[in-house]
Amino acid sequence: MTKITAKSSLIVFCMIILIFSSSCTRRKQIAVSSGDEYASRAALKIMKQGGTVVDAFITANLILTITEPGASGIGGGFLAVYYDAKKSQFFSIDARETQASRHQDFAKLKPELNSENWADSKAAIGIPGEAAGMDLLHQEFGTMKLEDLIDPAIEIAEEGFVASDYFVKAHKKFNMPIQAKAGDRIISEDYAKTLELLKENGLMSFYDGEIAEAIENYSEGWINREDLSLYRAFFRRPLKFSWKNSQNQKYYFLSVGLPSAGPLIIKQFLRGFNSAEYSKSLTEQVKEYRKAIGPALEWRHEHAADPDFRKQDCKPDPVFRDRGTSHISLYDSYGNILSATMTIQRPFGHQKKLPGYGFYLNNELTDFSSDLLACNSFADHKIQRLSAKYRTNNEEVAYMVEDFKRPLSSMSPMIIFGPDSEFLVTGGTGGWTIFSSVLETSLEIVEKKKDPQSAIDDVRFYTANNRDIYYDGDLSEAELKELETNLSSESVSLKKFPVPAAVNILHFKDKELNAYKDSRKGGFAIKDTML
Repeated sequence: MTKITAKSSLIVFCMIILIFSSSCTRRKQIAVSSGDEYASRAALKIMKQGGTVVDAFITANLILTITEPGASGIGGGFLAVYYDAKKSQFFSIDARETQASRHQDFAKLKPELNSENWADSKAAIGIPGEAAGMDLLHQEFGTMKLEDLIDPAIEIAEEGFVASDYFVKAHKKFNMPIQAKAGDRIISEDYAKTLELLKENGLMSFYDGEIAEAIENYSEGWINREDLSLYRAFFRRPLKFSWKNSQNQKYYFLSVGLPSAGPLIIKQFLRGFNSAEYSKSLTEQVKEYRKAIGPALEWRHEHAADPDFRKQDCKPDPVFRDRGTSHISLYDSYGNILSATMTIQRPFGHQKKLPGYGFYLNNELTDFSSDLLACNSFADHKIQRLSAKYRTNNEEVAYMVEDFKRPLSSMSPMIIFGPDSEFLVTGGTGGWTIFSSVLETSLEIVEKKKDPQSAIDDVRFYTANNRDIYYDGDLSEAELKELETNLSSESVSLKKFPVPAAVNILHFKDKELNAYKDSRKGGFAIKDTML
């Protein structure tokens, strides 16, 4: 991998964007890829009406709360990378859920952490970040009125949507109550009520109105209204790095940094693997994957945590806990790009809807280590805390984060720029498998030069410990036997991955923008051209 200095990096990225903008926006192409048809179509309609990717994201995200409730929703949080064409600038948005430690009794928390039912504990609910993140984006970059962005979701909640086969199967797989079958219409009057409140009082009313009171009551005091009123989403410095493929073509990667370790694992992976060897055969692909992912995983286990909290001599934690996620990739007619990954932790989060409001709360605090001495542990009031900075009205403002530590994540929303104005807008779902999904599908496109849909449909490999290797997709008997034979000497266990993970990709090349879905989870991709 080629390293570049911070100053030269800025110059190079600006040059890339100028070339990209001049060639792509000429045709006024727009596109979206998400996990749901209703969300994708509504996002495209917003952009057709002149809205930006930010406007389209808000509409789609509010719709996903009801149409893809097992993976995301306003009871959770998101991380995103955004390119603003007018400002020629990149932004990383942190709307991650947080703990609410300012009033919590850690003597009571420890037994909760060690209980068999920790994932179901009310103490596992994090302060949701979705509403604040959407508000931050809308205040800075939105162009349409908020009510016009909320109305499409209200319409779906009131009039209903047709349950897909995947929607029904997801509920049954995770033992969630559902009376409907595929093809039935799903209506949520409670969620429509929530949306009307946000439409009338603004997105931040989520944190200080009757919704906040309902969250305080439901959490049995683990989160209180003061905690909620103090929550902020903010902009972090985007992660930027470059890499050359085996054809000596340079690609530029833009993503989010900590508290997500996913993109940093990808960065370290690209430093340590041989791209030519990777492309030789399926066996060499898995061997190179293992060789390069090992050091990246070790770094993650030993060091990764919320960057606004510093704990000396913290312990490694080799366990991945993040699971359920949703992703959306967007490009608008102005040349803006947004890649956002949303989560409520495990499928269906806390697995009970907030009574009377029609959405699931997260159980995101299970992403923290249960060992309070680990780097990725709860804040315990004994560590040194720093101030983060967030941008509002184009000014940087100090924000005290001492009681709002964010748990580690694997989310990897990403934008990749290549030669001849080529670019990818990508990201994935599936918790700890995300960084491997994003990495491998991207390499299929920029290294192996595969068609993006073939890259998405192809088999992928995941590992959390570099010993158990899971494959997601179809392997022939001959391929499986080849891998098992060639990897037997390395004490590798090869297993079929039980739960599908998906990516959502936009790809621009040869002056053509295309959107691609991952059929593993019933995604939906669509594009159009503005007049």
